[in-house]
Amino acid sequence: MINPTVPLLTIITPVFNGEKFISQCLQSVIDQNCRDIEHIVVDGNSTDRTAAIVQEFASTHSHLRLISEPDRGQSDAQNKGIRAARAGYISILNVDDFYAPGALSRIVEIIPTLREPRFIYGNCNVLKEGDELRSVNRPSVLKIENILVDRWTWEYPYNPTAYFYPKAIHESVGYYDVKEHFAMDLKFILAAIQEIEPLHIDEILGNFRLTPGTKTFQSIKNGSLEPRVRAIFRDAFIRAPWQTKIGIVSFWISNKPRVVYWNCRRRLRQMARTRET
Repeated sequence: MINPTVPLLTIITPVFNGEKFISQCLQSVIDQNCRDIEHIVVDGNSTDRTAAIVQEFASTHSHLRLISEPDRGQSDAQNKGIRAARAGYISILNVDDFYAPGALSRIVEIIPTLREPRFIYGNCNVLKEGDELRSVNRPSVLKIENILVDRWTWEYPYNPTAYFYPKAIHESVGYYDVKEHFAMDLKFILAAIQEIEPLHIDEILGNFRLTPGTKTFQSIKNGSLEPRVRAIFRDAFIRAPWQTKIGIVSFWISNKPRVVYWNCRRRLRQMARTRET
């Protein structure tokens, strides 16, 4: 049974006109049967039945709260939820994604054992239509040097269902950039991992639906996401302290052969897939 009195973890779901997915999203959290959580849905004043559905669920599930008012997009909605959160740790759950079975219980079990704040992250299933497995995101090494040198060799978390972090980190790195509508998560991660030590859980924690109609899928398809990602990496390097810059350059020099090798392998696999289709 969920106990929202003193939550350890706040789940935040930003949504606008998400009637198609909202019931499944809310039920997926309920089905985790995890104590010590709260779930805040931040609705951007939807014109469909999104808010009404959340209110229906909230009438019988006390861990659920609704904020429904106009906002400036997903980042603004997430920031509202973070400010309203009562727990010390945060998780972002997009309306069309869902956690792996037992993921929330695993996290609330870990949080009280930590001696210091940690950026907890795990692996994530990337799903295609019909919830068939497309790939698995396994970012086992989460360091600024690795990611900036080659984000293909050393992956970063693709989706927030697979990471959990202390609310207080926003006091030092700021909140989500309300001007960024596509890669706000990446921008936050690059800042957060320079402030607190990551903790990798080698388990599937989240499920990310990368399917037609979703914002991420469309931005990849139309080519608008990649330039934003490159710009965020460039800005992260520019803003990094000089000690970090030296570390990044040194890491690149020492790992250049490995990076070139893995990039060549990746390009060959991409060419092979292209020929097959």
